[in-house]
Amino acid sequence: MLWSNPNRGITSFEFKNNLKSLTKYMKLDEYETLVKQHRPNLKPISVHTYAVSLKSIEPAGSENAKWIEDTKYVLKQLEKYKETTRKNTLNALIVVGGATAKYVAERDKYNEMYAEQSR
Repeated sequence: MLWSNPNRGITSFEFKNNLKSLTKYMKLDEYETLVKQHRPNLKPISVHTYAVSLKSIEPAGSENAKWIEDTKYVLKQLEKYKETTRKNTLNALIVVGGATAKYVAERDKYNEMYAEQSR
């Protein structure tokens, strides 16, 4: 039985633990490891930032990073974010080997937009 006593309710801790048992996702440290494998000289804060960016668009139930190759999915997920977040997430994707021409072109588009706004 998932909930031990439905009459008493559950604590936040119990809910989080039950949710974790129902789903499998890559953990943040696994994304950090992935980033470090591709860019071993990055500062820890940059590694963490890239990992958080990747984790934020991870599909539900993802047990590996194969979803990075699905450019259609990724670009659809990025639509809900501001342009600077899109650019930063695309940079993270490119760092971990998702350097498809589509990701690079999208990132460059946002770099140009940002440069124009900064003038």
